[in-house]
Amino acid sequence: MTTYALTQAGVVVNIIVVEEGAEWSPPSGHELFAITDATPDIGDFRNPDGTYSRPPVPVPTSISPFQARKALRQAGLKAAVDAYVASLSEEEQEEWEYAIEVQRTNPTINNGWALLGRSQAELDDLFRLGATL
Repeated sequence: MTTYALTQAGVVVNIIVVEEGAEWSPPSGHELFAITDATPDIGDFRNPDGTYSRPPVPVPTSISPFQARKALRQAGLKAAVDAYVASLSEEEQEEWEYAIEVQRTNPTINNGWALLGRSQAELDDLFRLGATL
């Protein structure tokens, strides 16, 4: 028996076990790859080098203010963000203080993040972290 990863557009859609000598071909638009090492999971990407990796976790569009503050604290950035917020207009400070949710696309957040010298990828990671807290 041989175990195969059935992929479509580079994503594992099924794991197939084929008996020796049996003839089986993948459906149109799919590819079949023999699995020789670690077994991939359905949903994994098949990399060009033949390894498999999990798809990236999507970036949440928003998190709660509590989640944002906890994530900032864990990242060691809470004090820097507090200093940035203190430099904002009264209205912008109130927006941060009383927000019901923190939007990933909020211009004030994105501008402040850039002023802290941080990348958009790091902000994505902060939102991913926040969503888990």
